[in-house]
Amino acid sequence: MPESSMPEPVKPGNPPVSDAPPVLTGPGAPSTLLRAATPWGLWPSLSLSLAAIVGLSIFQGVICVLFLLREGTPIGGHLVLSRLVTGNALTAAILMVAPLLVIFLVQMARFRSPYPIRDHLALRPFSRRDVLVGFGWLLATTSVSIAVDHWWPEPPNATMKLVFQTASVPALLWIAIVLVGPFYEELLFRGFLMEGLLQSRIGKPGAMAASTLAFTAIHTQYGLRELVQILVLGIVLAGLRIRTRSIGPSLLVHAGNNLVACIVYSTLPEGPSAQP
Repeated sequence: MPESSMPEPVKPGNPPVSDAPPVLTGPGAPSTLLRAATPWGLWPSLSLSLAAIVGLSIFQGVICVLFLLREGTPIGGHLVLSRLVTGNALTAAILMVAPLLVIFLVQMARFRSPYPIRDHLALRPFSRRDVLVGFGWLLATTSVSIAVDHWWPEPPNATMKLVFQTASVPALLWIAIVLVGPFYEELLFRGFLMEGLLQSRIGKPGAMAASTLAFTAIHTQYGLRELVQILVLGIVLAGLRIRTRSIGPSLLVHAGNNLVACIVYSTLPEGPSAQP
């Protein structure tokens, strides 16, 4: 046998060299390596998301009250604060809450290391085809919504009409509704929440149902017909998230939907908005 093909002898006290990564087990192994690389499970995902929604609602409510008081709007006797949101209050609430929610979600995802934060928040790459499919679904649901509007007519939502009529800086309101709002909502519902639920025992149907219902529940400023339309939009966004494994396409579709809504409400004729 040629000398070059003979294995190198192992010297006493030196273990054989291997290319395989070391397997660390036992009491002395780091806890982060012993922990399975998975996102939060079913109940932690639901609990943390609920905490985020409650905190989000309280903080936005406080901001809206402060703006109402600053603008001299009477709030005594009103039980539904969402009916009194003005354009300036909503703009400030969205822009101020967004970074706090993003920091919270990133920190919660960080606690599941070594599971990547990018995967826990579904910030994965996507293709142009995924976006086209998403907008195709949106076009189909919009067509259904137009048919529903024809058979179930309702006046424009008074709250949103008031929002667009009272915004001092319309450009900031549009940025908040079209870009910032969809981003943190997708990060929470189709990112953090769905990633945990998809890998739990409830699977895809349960993850789609739970995220859609939670998404619909935070839009309390709308009437029954509009809530049904939001429910359908939530199903579309959740289905797109499952199909692409990313919130990128659902974010673009969400933003596109809100852009259309902004155009509709901004072109409504001026007039007094009905108060409850």
